[in-house]
Amino acid sequence: MPCQVVILCGGMGSRLGNLTKSTPKPLLDIGGQTFLDFLMKDLCRFGFSSILLLAGYEGNKIYDRFHNKKILGVPIEVQVCAHQNGTGGDLLDHLNILDDDFLIVNGDSWVDTNYLNFYQFVLRQKRAEVCEGSILLKSDPEYRRYGAVQVEGLKVKAFLEKVDLKPQLDTNLINTGIYYFSKKLLLTYRRSSEKVSLERDMIPYFVEREEIGYQVLPNETFFIDIGIPETFRYACAFLNKHSTRPAIFFDRDNTLVFDSGYNHDASNIQWVPGAKHLIKALNDAGCYVFIITNQGGVAKGFYTEATVDIFHETMQRQLQMIGAHIDEFKYCVHHQDINLDGKKVDCCRRKPNPGMLTEIINDWPINAKKSLVIGDKHTDVLAGKCIGLTGLLINNSSRSLFEHVLEICGELNVFK
Repeated sequence: MPCQVVILCGGMGSRLGNLTKSTPKPLLDIGGQTFLDFLMKDLCRFGFSSILLLAGYEGNKIYDRFHNKKILGVPIEVQVCAHQNGTGGDLLDHLNILDDDFLIVNGDSWVDTNYLNFYQFVLRQKRAEVCEGSILLKSDPEYRRYGAVQVEGLKVKAFLEKVDLKPQLDTNLINTGIYYFSKKLLLTYRRSSEKVSLERDMIPYFVEREEIGYQVLPNETFFIDIGIPETFRYACAFLNKHSTRPAIFFDRDNTLVFDSGYNHDASNIQWVPGAKHLIKALNDAGCYVFIITNQGGVAKGFYTEATVDIFHETMQRQLQMIGAHIDEFKYCVHHQDINLDGKKVDCCRRKPNPGMLTEIINDWPINAKKSLVIGDKHTDVLAGKCIGLTGLLINNSSRSLFEHVLEICGELNVFK
């Protein structure tokens, strides 16, 4: 938990002209990185189990760059679809490596959203036996460029490609290119030819059989695809700006989870009241959320780095159950009182030194002026102060963590 992500990277990108003459669209440079690098890092921060890239046009270039790599610990597999049987055909051709349930994302578009909200929505739909597939939608006055989706009740009623649009429609909902399907659903599709389009053939087939549900994103949700020259130019100019956001850096023990003394037992994690829902609120508000923690118990031999990783993986799973996540965990295993190879280690990463903070700031697009370091010790606050970050020293016995942090975030205009 959560699920596999399948990214469709098959199109030739012919509308972009010479830009895609020898480069697949997802590998185009957007502000100093490829669009696919940007997209996958954004997906991986939500803790998905794995990523499968189905690569068509110039697929070997995608394979060479990403196959068997990891981003934020998430493994990546690339399958080059030599026959180029369309987006739906590529899915059907690779049923044997699809998980029972999976998220589908287009490799040339991005939605700034908490994917775990959609994941939780789909789980509720499945438990209620509403449907085996769902689409993420948003309203857009430019719907005629994308095609439109009509809904009725809990189901998608019609999935209209651009060529199918009539002069007047009673909808402005568009498909964001994000789907959640079960393998069970795909197995019911009756394939009549080798080439199958996901959007023109497969989804209308399932819609007709009332198998597709939907969730609608808020109107202000940022969405972009890079399929035409003007949107590609916009992405180059503004995508990094749209993904730059405030960060909340939490200490771990006695800040988010109670400290039983060198915390390391993943089977006995006790969350501070309100902590999980605070993280969820910060996720939904568009903040990055990180954990930076000193783990000197490794240096002292009380437990191993693998134990720390399992502890963090368990925290992440527990958060995912409510649609929340930590974007990245950072920890320092050194201790100033423990010798290593005959020398005391004064590690630049161990708080109150700011090393873990600077690593994250260098790796992520962060608005430092609106960011906040939160902990129960002066060393936590001092680590942030060293590099100009606002610090908040908390005492969980005196006040609600949830209310306290949100109040300070409001004073810093974090959510504006």
